[in-house]
Amino acid sequence: MNFQRPFTVAYILSSVLPGMASSAFSQDWHVPDWPYRAILLVMEKDRDVDVAAVRIHHSGTAHPQGYDYRIFDSAGKPVPWQLTFHDPRRDSLLSFRCPAPQDTFTIYFGKPDADVDPMQAIADPRPGSGPPAAGPAAQGWIPRAGLVLTTLRRPRDLDNPATVTDLARLIEQSPGPDGAEYRKNISDGVNPFGDSDYFLSIYRGWIRLPADAKYGFCTASNESSFSFLDGTELVHWPGRHTEQRGALGQKNAERSLAAGLHHIEYYHEEVLLYQVAFLGYKPPESEYYIGIPDSFFPQPKPARVLRYEEQNAGPTLLPKIELIDSLWPQKRPSGQYTRFRCHASAARETIDWNGWSLQWDFGDGQQAKEPTADHIFLLPGSYQIKLAAAAPDGRKIERNWPLEVFPIEHLSESFTAGQYPDYLPLVSRYDRSRLSPAALFELANFLDETGARHPARETAQTVLDRGDTPDLVRLLAHLYLAGEAGKPQAAWCSDAPPEAAAHLRSALELSSVPVEKMQVLERLIRHLGVHLLDLQSAEAEYQQAQALVEKEVLRGPLKQVFRSATMAIGDAHLCAGQKEKAGEDYQTAEALAEPIIPQPVRAAKIGAYPQQIIELIDSSQFDAARDTVMAWYDQLPADMPRGEILFWLGKEELLGGCPAAAIRPLKVACPLVQGSPFEAEAGWLLAEAYRQSGDTNNQMAALDILVRSGLNSPWREKAVQQLKTLKQE
Repeated sequence: MNFQRPFTVAYILSSVLPGMASSAFSQDWHVPDWPYRAILLVMEKDRDVDVAAVRIHHSGTAHPQGYDYRIFDSAGKPVPWQLTFHDPRRDSLLSFRCPAPQDTFTIYFGKPDADVDPMQAIADPRPGSGPPAAGPAAQGWIPRAGLVLTTLRRPRDLDNPATVTDLARLIEQSPGPDGAEYRKNISDGVNPFGDSDYFLSIYRGWIRLPADAKYGFCTASNESSFSFLDGTELVHWPGRHTEQRGALGQKNAERSLAAGLHHIEYYHEEVLLYQVAFLGYKPPESEYYIGIPDSFFPQPKPARVLRYEEQNAGPTLLPKIELIDSLWPQKRPSGQYTRFRCHASAARETIDWNGWSLQWDFGDGQQAKEPTADHIFLLPGSYQIKLAAAAPDGRKIERNWPLEVFPIEHLSESFTAGQYPDYLPLVSRYDRSRLSPAALFELANFLDETGARHPARETAQTVLDRGDTPDLVRLLAHLYLAGEAGKPQAAWCSDAPPEAAAHLRSALELSSVPVEKMQVLERLIRHLGVHLLDLQSAEAEYQQAQALVEKEVLRGPLKQVFRSATMAIGDAHLCAGQKEKAGEDYQTAEALAEPIIPQPVRAAKIGAYPQQIIELIDSSQFDAARDTVMAWYDQLPADMPRGEILFWLGKEELLGGCPAAAIRPLKVACPLVQGSPFEAEAGWLLAEAYRQSGDTNNQMAALDILVRSGLNSPWREKAVQQLKTLKQE
């Protein structure tokens, strides 16, 4: 719960437990048939409400509907209450009567056949049902403080609700809750408890208006939203839409309302992409809609669970699992690593762990024995966390906590970014033999992200060596072990693993989707033709690409990737000195572009690219210069046989401090730029690339070619002097 903490836990334990809390601990068991209870402490003198609220981590021990909760005050008297949220697998939120600024309470639970408590206020879950009804023994009391946000999974097969009845159907057919907490306002841009795609938001609670007046209320939502005040319609915005048409308060309603407390409900449903849920208001006599002040929503007093007890046994364990942070790969567009902190005890009181034995099972094959254990989940998905414990008195305790590791797409107050140095020590201890093949492959990617390249490749090879690895994961592992081989810029400027061709061929055999198969063929063609200079094999693979498109309709993504494969065979022909064939390939690739670039635009781009690259190199923006060169290659591949694209690629790599990466593009460019203004400079840059790479023999050979060219150029004059010096040495 998002409550302020006016007192530290240390203060509570040192100053309060010897007095107030100890009386609760010494109480008799009020309801003999109930196995568990929580000892609560309320300390809040600044809130003028008679309501306190608490989260109970029952871990599946409570009644499926929460009927078994019973609350008693420090005098042993039953207390009226309301169940404001209940997840039968994990936890509950309860609001209960607490007129005093401080007090202790006991909450009993764990009886699966319990009837509804006559002290329990019952809320009708249907939208627009208004405030809860007081329990028959509660003397009319209901909690009139607190605003609870609950999010649920949204059924994917139902349309955006057009009516309240449609909304109710969405809620009834929800697969289950994500979570809940007390909030200070009706405003959210993400789901704080789960996946922000396909979810429902439900706000229910109380708002206090300061004066009798006419108020305006507005909604801005993406997508549908419905709201109610005191059980009647406030402002609805049904159907599919973005928030833009309501961003200035256009979707509004006005009501004349009395000062004081009113029950408020707000419902929001989200499908995909951007999320907004917001209820604003227009103060009396104002012209504009603004956010509702937090002070309008009275908050309950926060109660803290000091201790969970088991009847006739003493302290018991009920775990708490909390999301800490997440990491996202930098080298690829997918993936997520998520850290959770698992507490064996959700209570505030410190447990003396001497004599206890603990065993965590995180549901992914990994285990831990600490009372509080951090764990990194390498993949999103559903996990069953288990805690097995043995108490000093011999009791065996088993708890389960179903955990959904959901995709996180936003950084916010709820979601923060982790750091690889914090994650690496935890992940390094994993028993790899117990990870699933998919998780093991993610471990390889994780290690690669940290710079541990060799362990990452060993781990990926282990994925291939396992007999239980699915074909899809095996395919991904082969592509990983192929490195950057065959990708456009990497093929020209980077080395590739010796076994890259074998891995690409294995990936090709495992590919079943035409687009996926074509992507592998593109890389294999370019790797064979550019890196290995094996034109015959590259042409054979391109024939496979042609045969593939003959079986399929050449459009959309397949057409785009076949265009790239055609550029790859053009690269192979260019490296083999077959300039005319390469030109035909590149012309075909340009004809496959969507849309085809008109000739005047093409000419303008060819004239503009060199100037852009020069400016970027002069300002030492080498990455941006490289991106510009590759954009030139991608948009206008028919310009490749002139050699200028490769010249600029090599020059950018050399001046950017990567001489080895400059050698291949400059070596191919030199014969292509003969007769151009770049001929002499290209020869000099190639010699420089060899020199900076420590290859004196090839440096001298490149200088000798430039000298013998007879060009009237300062680059040739420099070559003459340097070659003379080298020969003297």
